[in-house]
Amino acid sequence: MGQGFKTLDRYRSDKDQMFPPDFIYEGQNLLETSAKHLCKSVLEAIRIKFRLDQDLLQQCFNDLIKTKLSNFLYEERRREARRRLRDQERIYKQNMTQQNQSDLHASLNGEEEEESTHQSINIMLNR
Repeated sequence: MGQGFKTLDRYRSDKDQMFPPDFIYEGQNLLETSAKHLCKSVLEAIRIKFRLDQDLLQQCFNDLIKTKLSNFLYEERRREARRRLRDQERIYKQNMTQQNQSDLHASLNGEEEEESTHQSINIMLNR
């Protein structure tokens, strides 16, 4: 591994996290594509989409794209964390609702049995 990979070492996951061996996008495994090629492809797509001058692309990247991209990535991570939290809350609420329904059902069954016992006792006393 080159020097570029060593600088990433302090950011690597030490958890038992599973990573997929492939990341296929439009028939191409992006994990086998160099970062330089990916960046050039993205920049070229941005240049074409927004009709940017080839000679001014680097300046545009430094002035606008770099900041916008980092802000987007930051916000995307926050959105993902909030999405996971909402999903956990939803599951918790579903579990609590199911538990409450089970408790209510058990309570109602207990009341029916108690009422039946009272009726039996009353019948025996009235004889």
